[in-house]
Amino acid sequence: MGADTIMNLLRLKAESNETWSIGVDRRLCLGPPDAKHLSGGACSAILVDALEQVTGKPLIQASAHFFKAPKVDDIVTVSLDHHRPGRSIDMATAVMTYAAEPHVRLSGSFGTRHNMGDYQWTPDVEFTPPEKSAEIPFARADPGDLHTTLDMRLAAAPRNGRLVFWVRTPSQPMAAPARFLALIADYLPEAIHLSIGRPVGAMSLDNSLRVVGNQLTEWTLCVTQLEAIQRGIFHGRMTLLSERGELLATASQSGVVTLLEA
Repeated sequence: MGADTIMNLLRLKAESNETWSIGVDRRLCLGPPDAKHLSGGACSAILVDALEQVTGKPLIQASAHFFKAPKVDDIVTVSLDHHRPGRSIDMATAVMTYAAEPHVRLSGSFGTRHNMGDYQWTPDVEFTPPEKSAEIPFARADPGDLHTTLDMRLAAAPRNGRLVFWVRTPSQPMAAPARFLALIADYLPEAIHLSIGRPVGAMSLDNSLRVVGNQLTEWTLCVTQLEAIQRGIFHGRMTLLSERGELLATASQSGVVTLLEA
């Protein structure tokens, strides 16, 4: 169980050159036991995968908007909505639907440019190594869902809206693929209940991901920073780093906060 299992579950079945399907497995889902739904991160990962197939180019940045969440055992359809090829950079959009109703839309840029040198300015973070880190105390986790399938560990005590945690990546020698980074970038809301000390859930409205590097790493360090919670809405950002401190990606997100019953 773990990241390799999740990557296998995220495989799309091609129906044509521009259409795919995938079944919603419980291990890709979050939510209460009687209302499991496909995680926003899994939705983004699926759409990123489809567009990387269409363009034949790696993801640079993507922005997803969530209208509705597919449920366990739904068979969802992914369709190419638009593709503008370029010499080095493509722009493309895909839509996830169920019962002919749009659930998620993702637009992104794909490609590379001539390397003019690498420069990074990463946050200064103190953390515990993964082998010495404890499991994350999720506000709501059930055996067999996404929380319990991924190997995730708390890397530092939550402080001032910041949550730092590890996620074990797919097996080496594979660099963390863009769809895996999209999956775990949606874990930004986990900082909420640990920061305010109240049991809450969250519903993502959007998620933006910017991919920087593709370095090999056994673990990905996720540095999550909440910026505000006001009028029932949260805003925050995440920085994703390799074990050696190399920047892999950045993400940002807004969503709705919901109090859970004690």
